[in-house]
Amino acid sequence: MNDPAAAALLPALLDKAGLPPGPRRELVRQVFPFSGVWRLRYPQQAATVIYKEAWAPLDREDAALRYAAARAIPVPYLIASHHEDGKAGILMTDLGRPAQPVTSAYAVPLAVRIHRAPGTGLPVIDAAALAAMPQRIADRAAAHGLPPATAASAARIARSARRLAAPAMIHPVGLCHSEWHPESVLIDRDGRPYVYDWARAFKGPCLLDLASWHGTRQPPDPAALRAHITAYVKAGGHHAAQAERAGLPAEAWALGWHRLWAADWYLRQLEMGWIPAQHMGSQREAIERHTAEAAELLRPW
Repeated sequence: MNDPAAAALLPALLDKAGLPPGPRRELVRQVFPFSGVWRLRYPQQAATVIYKEAWAPLDREDAALRYAAARAIPVPYLIASHHEDGKAGILMTDLGRPAQPVTSAYAVPLAVRIHRAPGTGLPVIDAAALAAMPQRIADRAAAHGLPPATAASAARIARSARRLAAPAMIHPVGLCHSEWHPESVLIDRDGRPYVYDWARAFKGPCLLDLASWHGTRQPPDPAALRAHITAYVKAGGHHAAQAERAGLPAEAWALGWHRLWAADWYLRQLEMGWIPAQHMGSQREAIERHTAEAAELLRPW
């Protein structure tokens, strides 16, 4: 496998973990050039380990894994980690392949457990951080080939951003996974769920996590999120998760800010030069669509 990125930090990690050099690498997932996951195999050994490498700002996953494990949240065991030249590599136990699909029956109690952790020491997304996002998109849209309508939608939100973002720290507030969807939860053969992909974990409004469960590829579905939030509260989540925010239903507020947060992240990826030319069109389309959806959900007028 001739992939320099896959091998960059691996020798140092294997040495830290006391593992011999030269395992066979099998690609599990590659996200453009900035993140990759490989399964490592050794001859005559059945056990495998997972090697993950990512560029900053996705280089904090080892800290999030340690934090979650210390609070009895079920995560892969972190074997070793190594940071160098703006990259991070981690070795984790291999959870294997999922034994069954992940449903909300598994996800909701897990979300309650995660959100009860305070998120101390992790990056913070608060009202000020949210309020800064729409103006950033409006200011930089044209430079990245986005249409005037995208800048206009973002500017419309920006004019009311402080008011709309003010309820960010209404409970539930705490540890947020940030990639909270079925592909980040694995159920093993014994029926035990584990949570992985913690690279963008933060402390902040947990409604952003709940809003991410149904993904962003389809149009936002406030009714589905309302049902998800209701199940969350019944499972022990903070009752204020159902409260209105800035005059909006909780589900509209959460979906709107989650869509804008996604658009802001995709714009940052463009600025960092992470997106190959053949994917520029779809990246811009996602930013356009999410910004327009956020403006409709947040009703900034």
